[in-house]
Amino acid sequence: MDLLYLFWTLFLFSMIPFIEAMFSVPVAVLAGMPLGPVIIIAFIGNFISLLVTIWIIYGVKGAVNKRKAHKESKGTRKEGFMSKRKERGKRLWDKFGMPGLAIIGMFFLGGHITALVACSFTRNRFRVTLWMAISIIIWGGGLGIAAYFGYDLLNQWGSFG
Repeated sequence: MDLLYLFWTLFLFSMIPFIEAMFSVPVAVLAGMPLGPVIIIAFIGNFISLLVTIWIIYGVKGAVNKRKAHKESKGTRKEGFMSKRKERGKRLWDKFGMPGLAIIGMFFLGGHITALVACSFTRNRFRVTLWMAISIIIWGGGLGIAAYFGYDLLNQWGSFG
């Protein structure tokens, strides 16, 4: 029962922005929880919260785009040089930028802010979701494995536990 409570707590903590799987997995591993289930449960919790975040962002983005299209149909919005540059930058971003943002941004910004930034640059919801999932696996799994083996290494040296 104790372990079930700890897994439930891990699941909930992995949903919290800025804590996420990147922080909760190493803490859980260092607390003595088994590595495999910890990575899986933290991934599921973090992924669910990111899916909700992405869903909300695209809902808001759709409403804003609908309003913008309505303004354009009335002729109150002007197209100019900057919108062409923005479109060109957006195409380049869609081609090269998503993997780098998802993987690097997770460390510097956290998953939820990274998802917000990614959603503002691309219309492809599946691509954002896929790369954010890959990023959670890389960071959560990688840091969990590092904590597991780092803890064992420090125990062997006699300076920990």
